[in-house]
Amino acid sequence: MTNAPPPEDRIRDSRALFERLAPGPEDAVRVLALGSRTAWLERCRAGEPELPIQRAPALVVDLRCFPLTELFDWIEEGERSGFLHFAHQEQAKNLFLERGEIVFAESNQQVDRLGESLLRAGMIQLEHLLEAQSAFNPGDRFGMLLD
Repeated sequence: MTNAPPPEDRIRDSRALFERLAPGPEDAVRVLALGSRTAWLERCRAGEPELPIQRAPALVVDLRCFPLTELFDWIEEGERSGFLHFAHQEQAKNLFLERGEIVFAESNQQVDRLGESLLRAGMIQLEHLLEAQSAFNPGDRFGMLLD
């Protein structure tokens, strides 16, 4: 049995692949890992931070074949530390782990941000969120401004 992506997920036209993945004129590409038939590349868009990976990944998992719950169980039971990067099309989510626990999370999607999540959950009011956003400076911990 093979774990290859279904045919509709494969890109057969190299021009289409290049157009979909190619960096823009201000972007760069960083090689994160190379295998015999695979390459893990990061497109570094101008102004966006690079993934915090300084060496080849220790584990690469296809979540279509390996349930996410099993991955988190393995991380928690083994008290593993590190960084998880989840990507799908233009969406990216990062989790930072310390001894099996998630200690920080980030996303490139506005809807995933802490303030918006707390607002949707009814835990803060819109005025409080807007006040915290206006007081925020890069390097600050946004959650501290919501206290």
